[in-house]
Amino acid sequence: MVDYVTRILATAAKRTSAGYVVTLISCILAAFIWNRPAGYLQATVSPWTTNSTIASLYILTNAARVFTYVPQLMAVWRSTDGARDISLFTWGSWVVANATAVAYGAVLIHDLFFTLIAVLNLVCCAAVTVVGMQRRRAQR
Repeated sequence: MVDYVTRILATAAKRTSAGYVVTLISCILAAFIWNRPAGYLQATVSPWTTNSTIASLYILTNAARVFTYVPQLMAVWRSTDGARDISLFTWGSWVVANATAVAYGAVLIHDLFFTLIAVLNLVCCAAVTVVGMQRRRAQR
């Protein structure tokens, strides 16, 4: 399964180096998660030990969210109008929110998966924000 996902994503990511980096990080995370038994995932998510379904859904939806950044990043990268279609304020607020999630996962709950997912979301949001800022500066 991991090989299939990696092949599809690598094909899509050949267009930009940023897409390749996002794909590579996403595949590493997916391989890391998929190589662990299900019980291991449940044991690492300490805040939701009473409801492992919520913990599993959190991990799956937020890990999948990393892949949804690729189209936005590619659109901003290819933008010729200064990336006016995105709100840098909104993307910047998501950077801050993900930074606090990284701190929460690393410092308070000591959860590796939570922290890794938050780091990936932070990197992806920051990439969209930085590329958008660069496009706007270049437009001026």
